[in-house]
Amino acid sequence: MRSQGRFFGTLVVVAVLATGCGSTTPTPSGAAATIAGTPSAAAATASPTPTPAPTATPAPTPTPSPASWVAAGSLSASRGSTRLIALTDGRALIVGDDNFCAPGPAWDTSMATEVWEANKWAVTGSLNSARDDFTAQSLASGQAFVVGGTNGDGISFSSPKIWDPKTGTWIDSGLMATARSFPASAPLNDGRVIVIGGEYRNDPTDTYLATAEVFSPTTGKFAKTGSLKVARRAAIAVTLADGRVLVAGGDTAKGAVADSEIWDPTSGAWTAVGATPIWGGSIMVALVDGGALLAGGQDAAFKGIATAYRFDPKTSKWAPTGKMLTAAYDRTAAVLPNGKVLVAGGLPAISKPAIAAAELFDPATGIWTATVPMPSAREQSRAVLLQDGSILVAGGDGGYIPPVSTPWCPKEIKETLRYIPAIP
Repeated sequence: MRSQGRFFGTLVVVAVLATGCGSTTPTPSGAAATIAGTPSAAAATASPTPTPAPTATPAPTPTPSPASWVAAGSLSASRGSTRLIALTDGRALIVGDDNFCAPGPAWDTSMATEVWEANKWAVTGSLNSARDDFTAQSLASGQAFVVGGTNGDGISFSSPKIWDPKTGTWIDSGLMATARSFPASAPLNDGRVIVIGGEYRNDPTDTYLATAEVFSPTTGKFAKTGSLKVARRAAIAVTLADGRVLVAGGDTAKGAVADSEIWDPTSGAWTAVGATPIWGGSIMVALVDGGALLAGGQDAAFKGIATAYRFDPKTSKWAPTGKMLTAAYDRTAAVLPNGKVLVAGGLPAISKPAIAAAELFDPATGIWTATVPMPSAREQSRAVLLQDGSILVAGGDGGYIPPVSTPWCPKEIKETLRYIPAIP
């Protein structure tokens, strides 16, 4: 809260002393004149001169500079589809690797965890067992939260893990009511986390889930909440400014889910909020105006699209907005402090190399503009906003770069980047 400034002026009191009425006292010649023992004006003490208020020093004007990408250190283990978490202390945590083609035991790098600080990565405590297809969030306590996923035998996890920044180790917490792979999740405004949908896997049986559960870091327990209208896995979810959670896309055994739902934390109920023509590899972010942006993805032929839509929280409807400059899917995105959205990388089509193109979406105008491309092409990267206003991008792979033994084993990336926004 900004306090109201107060100004106290200098109060000057002037005293007038009267002499006896009609009587005078002769003043000796050459003597200094006095009145009833009061010093003469010449001898009077002058009032102190008010100290002038200090002149405010104007804040330095930032030097204009263009946007740029800078190196942000290298991971000890390259990671394809991974999870990147911005911690409340300004650091970042990375965990997971869904690439089955890496050398060594299956999913060995999925357990490895690293912490980023000052453009350097350091290895920290590892998960006690390999898992992929999980979801992760930052907690208000400064901890990191991982839940769900699939083990090396193709069975879904119900167990969460919590990373403690003080010890650098993962600790256990209460179990979910339902084990689930490919769940969506979103942080709630009260510090809890909602875990949504997914798929129960017990190879060879797969069951798509509509159920949702809310995790309380205070109690370490999950509580059931309302179920989705449509069971789905691999959906994307964001928390809107009003506290509701928007879920879009995903897929079922019958194919992609081209619709969206919204969850009300007050009632715990889900409401259908319309079709989303974008599916498969889209990005979705919450906007500062309270809505959301859904952009990119792939069509039925696995070719990238540039279509973008905005969600209006007042009408609970989607409306087209400006198209991206680059048609692609599996891009990465994050919202800058000025409200603009950075979208970078991705794949233009299946069995194609990744791209390095980057662009900005301005919610005020609905227009996309090109920004400086990444120094290296990548897809399926992850991005988070750091406390200094830059964007950290980590993980991903180079897409299909022939010749390779199989298109399902793309080259994973160790080098991480930071996007520095332009200063106008």
